[in-house]
This record gives sequence, structure tokens and C-alpha cells, in this order.
Amino acid sequence: IYILEMAQAARRKVILNLAPARPFPTKYLQMLYLLVVNEKEAEFFSGQRINTSPQVEIAAEKLFRLSPSGVIVTLGE
Repeated sequence: IYILEMAQAARRKVILNLAPARPFPTKYLQMLYLLVVNEKEAEFFSGQRINTSPQVEIAAEKLFRLSPSGVIVTLGE
């Protein structure tokens, strides 16, 4: 969180891979340039179960509302 505040003060862009999934203050997601999560982390932060491609899109849209600059959801296999 300190790094996010420093980066914002310096007008720097931050890309955060929020792994492993754990509680994180959502107000700080607004400071990100890009949020990167895998499908399990996307489920954790969005509350959206992911079993299909449309569910991935729904989860990404929910995360985009929290981190509006950009979201990447990585998928396994």
C-alpha cells in the first residue's frame, strides 16, 4: 500500500499481480494502472464463480469496476 501511495504521488503507473488471493483494500485498486489476476484470484476478488468463458468475462467486468484502468485475467491449461 505504501508503494501504491508513493507511485501515485510520483505520477507513476503500477501494475499489480495480486497473488496469492488474500484480502486487499479495494480502495487501493483505483490507484492501479493494471490489475493482473489468475482465475482463482478473479473468483476471490469478484465473487463470481468461474467455470466458463462468459463467467470469466463477468468476473473481469466486476474487477474493472474496482480497477478501471485495466484488468488481465490469466487462465490455466
